[in-house]
Order: sequence, then structure tokens, then C-alpha cells
Amino acid sequence: MNWFKKKKKLDTVQFWKNKVDYLFSEKFDEYIKRLYLIESNLLNTVSITHFKNELIAAYIELLGVSLTKNISNRDKLYEVLFLRDTYIKSKDANFDTSVIEKYNREFGSSFTDGVRPMARYFSEKVQSGNKKQLEHFVYELFYATLEVTFMDIKNLNLI
Repeated sequence: MNWFKKKKKLDTVQFWKNKVDYLFSEKFDEYIKRLYLIESNLLNTVSITHFKNELIAAYIELLGVSLTKNISNRDKLYEVLFLRDTYIKSKDANFDTSVIEKYNREFGSSFTDGVRPMARYFSEKVQSGNKKQLEHFVYELFYATLEVTFMDIKNLNLI
């Protein structure tokens, strides 16, 4: 009897690409539309495109945080950083990759909880009213995203 489940091996860079591919997929577009409708009271002053672009930038930063905290192979992390902007531009030539750096700075601005300043920045970028409610919602959403990514990493053997 096998007591230990063998983890599937996956290249770290490919794992990252798979996650980014999802962010630029029709499936993610559908998720964004549903989220936008469900939270329309918080998002009434922002376009769905702006909301989606900010969310993608924040998610890519959270993906980077997840990899940094869980992967010891620095060469793979540098490879992801090196190809990041080029790969994202291949998915959407109009996507402003500099926004990811803004979320990176926000995350790094806190010694205790980098997600809080990211959520605050997000709510300021996409909303003029209900900022505190939106910030709380996005804060929870970002932590849920981190949790899912951590679980994905835990269930794989990233090489």
C-alpha cells in the first residue's frame, strides 16, 4: 500500500506560465464578469476593463510572492522575472506591465501584511466611492488567491 501520494512534477516557469495563461483566458473573463456583477455596488464607477487589468496585475504580483515564499530554486525565480513582461505582452500587447511593479512596491511597503497596502492601492485605483468596502473585499479576495496558489504549489513538485 502506498501511503504517500507522489506529487506531479512541473517546471516552475511552466507553472507560472499556466497561471498567467489563465489570467488572459476566456474563462478568467467570465469570472471577472460574474465578479463585477456580484460586486456591482462596489464597482459602479469603474470600467470592467480597468477592473480586470488591475486585478491581473495584482494577481501576477501575488503569484510572484507565492513562488518567492515557496520555491528555493532562485534560478527559476529569476527566469520568471526575466520573461515576465515579454510573456505578458505576448498575451495582451496593450497590458501595462508597469502596474505590476506598483503592486510589488505596495506589497513591500509593509513588514507585517503586504496584502493590506495592495488592497488599499487597488481600491484607490478603481473606485472613487465605497473605498473602504472595496478595500476589505479585495483584501479577502487577494488572500483567497494566495491560499489557492499556495495549495497548488504544495500539491506539486515544482522543479
